[in-house]
Amino acid sequence: MAIIGRSVGAEDPERVRDTLVTSLWFSVVVGLVMSVAGLSSMDLIAAVMGGGPDTSEELRALSIVYMGVVFWAAPIAHVAASGIVALQAGGDTRSPMWISGVAGLANLGVSWILIFGHLGAPELGVYGAAIGTVVSYALQGVLVLAVLFRTRGMVS
Repeated sequence: MAIIGRSVGAEDPERVRDTLVTSLWFSVVVGLVMSVAGLSSMDLIAAVMGGGPDTSEELRALSIVYMGVVFWAAPIAHVAASGIVALQAGGDTRSPMWISGVAGLANLGVSWILIFGHLGAPELGVYGAAIGTVVSYALQGVLVLAVLFRTRGMVS
């Protein structure tokens, strides 16, 4: 992302655009690798992160449920993270702040609704928390891409 910052400073929009597009595609690839790796090793991750013998099998099972949903969103989460860093490297710190705030509130709201079954939604527990996380990742990714590809954005 340092290349983006230097290119913005040098007023080289073509290099900014090329570097950013390459970075975003690389983020998709890394996200896909993370999805496959995570989904194929959820049991191992739950065992390693679950601590010692005091951790119940129920807790490990819940963590596998959560990972089974969230790992599918790794590509868009990586794109969102790369886009936010690119915006910051280009000197825009307000858009990432607002995007992160909106995505965080969406996570909070969707999770609250789906974990506890509020507003007529089914009570989904950990599965609902995972859906809230995925919704926030997706919203963050869409908003970041919208800012990057807007008329005066880095990729215009």
